[in-house]
Amino acid sequence: MRSNSYIQIAKLLSIWTLVLLAGCAREEVEPLGEEGVYDEIYLNIRLDIDNGGTESRANRPIEDGEITVDGTVNENVINSLQLFWKENGVWRMLNLGAADLASIRNGKSIKIAFDKDDYPALEQEGIKMWLGANLSTAQAEAFMTDNGVYRLTAATWAGELAPMYSDFTGRSDIAMFCAESGTTRLVANSQDDEYSISFRLKRLVAKVLVACKADEDGYANTPNTKNGLDGWIKRSEVQYTLNGVNKSTYIMQQVQDGTDYDANVTDPNQNLQDYANLYDADNETSYLTLINGDFYYYNVTNLMQNAGLYRDAAPVDENANYTAGIYCPENTFDAVQDAGNLSDNPSAWGMVTSVSIKAKFTPRRLNVEGGLFDYILSHNAADLTQSVKNAVQELKTDVESRFTISENEAYGVVCPTEAVAKAFLKYSLVYNNFLTNEIQADNGFPDETYFYHSENNEYYTYGAAKINLGATGNTTELGNYQPYYDGWGFYYTYIDNRLDSSKNGNFTFYRHGQVERNRYYILTVNSFSSPGSSVGDANYVEVNTNVLPWKNGGKGEITLE
Repeated sequence: MRSNSYIQIAKLLSIWTLVLLAGCAREEVEPLGEEGVYDEIYLNIRLDIDNGGTESRANRPIEDGEITVDGTVNENVINSLQLFWKENGVWRMLNLGAADLASIRNGKSIKIAFDKDDYPALEQEGIKMWLGANLSTAQAEAFMTDNGVYRLTAATWAGELAPMYSDFTGRSDIAMFCAESGTTRLVANSQDDEYSISFRLKRLVAKVLVACKADEDGYANTPNTKNGLDGWIKRSEVQYTLNGVNKSTYIMQQVQDGTDYDANVTDPNQNLQDYANLYDADNETSYLTLINGDFYYYNVTNLMQNAGLYRDAAPVDENANYTAGIYCPENTFDAVQDAGNLSDNPSAWGMVTSVSIKAKFTPRRLNVEGGLFDYILSHNAADLTQSVKNAVQELKTDVESRFTISENEAYGVVCPTEAVAKAFLKYSLVYNNFLTNEIQADNGFPDETYFYHSENNEYYTYGAAKINLGATGNTTELGNYQPYYDGWGFYYTYIDNRLDSSKNGNFTFYRHGQVERNRYYILTVNSFSSPGSSVGDANYVEVNTNVLPWKNGGKGEITLE
């Protein structure tokens, strides 16, 4: 008789995932280890990974010659399994690691053999069990203790439940857990004490993607009118990240029908009312301390200093074959009945998961200092091509036809190309000896920085802003002339988790802005109508987000204002 469990190969699975497909052939092979072992209890485990009830690329066998989509395979990889049950009120767990599951990677399922002497309680039908996949020791222990709550403790949420990004840098799999417990059933006509059990696994994270529409030259849509956003935004310079990410999650999703919030899913940080009650616009310290204890939250300054958090927005795919995204834990909550002072907070609420979007804008209409024309025309540099200088000369001639140009005055121009506008922005800083590669430095600004005066909706080079302000020397304090460092503007929005059928009335983010595990949210940026915000509070935009299962496709369209 053996003292340890062992694994016997039992059923054929998909060639490249652990998803058990209907109609698979049974293949009997010899158990691993000693032959002729008797007095065992056998448990056949049937697995399915929840992909929203659809058979997507991620859970189909590869056809001959088929090209797989990057980013889907790892979302279904299982490197370990954790089986839980109780005996006499005490939790038991069996962990099947990489060596145990090596056969699965060759296209097999598993059949576990338990020694009757070691596991006598399993020699009967009706044993309730739970199954996890890719759980760490701490996560497995959290399920069996602490009311099933796991708390993220790292500096970011990357790697604890999943990698942060769908390129799977730093982690090769995603933590999963069964959507509901399973119960053992005796296998009919079996010659052994053989039982079966089935589980449906859900990933413990959601995935969020931002896509951006662009023209054939790769530029995002802007109104290009005098009173609107007139200039250039490259789709390749539109990026996004997540904010207000939850630091606590239940290992097993807690679904409660009939509740008064839209996700019908309980969360360890369920009560947002406590945060709202604490908020004081005149003293945010206590509020932010509480927020940062329970959520990963960044203000605009933090986001600007953590550019590595961002990923490029995807090009719009008319067939909706998206796979990329940023993973994050579930974040659901009860509706806030009284937002109090927090209703006037212009920033994203730190306890509601939001999407931060940043875009680099180059304004077409600029106010430039008079001395800049001749400086560019007389200066030699690789980016000051002859076509750029010719355009600057034409603009100078146009200004001269209306004014006597003075070095101490600023003049409005309409740049014919993005390269000309960038030349004015950069060489104004060079001309004033105030160019730096650093963000928010005391000794200058990056080369594509423009200065926006929101009251008159006009854009300035550094020298023109300084002239209008009456500054006699270089300074980073330019009053209402707000610097957009290196051209980046910031926006934020929330995710509407409601089903399409329930989207009646206006979206209320502190009721509807929830994020559920195992869902894929895709937001599409249709156009930009404002430069966003810089060092102040990010601009809010409304979003209509479809609720998507974990599958390719879906849409939610945004105009960033």
